[in-house]
Amino acid sequence: MAKLANEEQLIREAQADQSKFSLLYRHYFEQIYYFLLAKIRNEADAEDLTAITFAKALNNLKKYKEGNFRAWLYRIANNSFLDFVRKENRISHDEEQMMNLEDTRSEDASETVDKAMMLDKVKSVMKTLPEKYQSVLSLKYFSDMSNGEIAEMLNCRENNVAVQLHRGVKMLTELLNNN
Repeated sequence: MAKLANEEQLIREAQADQSKFSLLYRHYFEQIYYFLLAKIRNEADAEDLTAITFAKALNNLKKYKEGNFRAWLYRIANNSFLDFVRKENRISHDEEQMMNLEDTRSEDASETVDKAMMLDKVKSVMKTLPEKYQSVLSLKYFSDMSNGEIAEMLNCRENNVAVQLHRGVKMLTELLNNN
């Protein structure tokens, strides 16, 4: 989803008047919810974590400095997820979606089945990758984030993200070819 045209202005207004935060909330809610749902794979928990994420963002909005608001929200969401996992002593679920199935309305059934089978194969192979590669691949291809946004979210350098993406794709390709 594209950045809001007047996002920095909306952020400044929300910092002064919290009621203005609702526009930012409506714009980013779905992205954050589906990001968390992909991680936790439980709708109720994803809803709770999304609410926690936006509550933390609102409470800390005055501390936000100009930059990438989307990456800042994703970092809060990811940290909320990690806190939840630690608190609940749950095992982190692997992010499952790497490939987006294209619109299948115009495809025949065999193409749809082939794509679904390939997606299942990618999902199962993704689970074998180290967590750092799963995360960057999921953020890049599932959440459609740029390398810069991923770097900001993970608090690392952009070239680090590029290296992790390259290695993750290479490992995933090798594993897929060997299966």
